[in-house]
Amino acid sequence: MAPLRRRWAAVQEEARTLADERDAAAAAVRRNGRQKTLAALLTGFAGELAEIQVLDPACGSGNFLYVALRSLLDLWKEVAGFGFSLGLSGMMPLYG
Repeated sequence: MAPLRRRWAAVQEEARTLADERDAAAAAVRRNGRQKTLAALLTGFAGELAEIQVLDPACGSGNFLYVALRSLLDLWKEVAGFGFSLGLSGMMPLYG
C-alpha cells in the first residue's frame, strides 16, 4: 500500500492545485475546464485502484486478501470523499 499512498499524496497535491486554479479563474470556460481536469484526475486514480490485482503467495486462509481488499476500499473511499470536498458531485464505483 505504501506506493499507492505515495501516488495518492501526489494526486492530492495536483488536485488541490487544480481546485485552486478553478476557484481563482474568472472565465467560466476556464473554470469548467479545470473542473473536468480535476474530475478526470481523481477518476483516473480511482481507476488505477480498480485495476490492482492482489495475489496471496501463501494461498492461505484468505485473510491477506481480505485485508488487502479492505485497504484498497478504504483508499477508494478516501479518494471519493476528497473529490466531494473539492466540489465534485460524486464518484461512481468502478469495477475492473
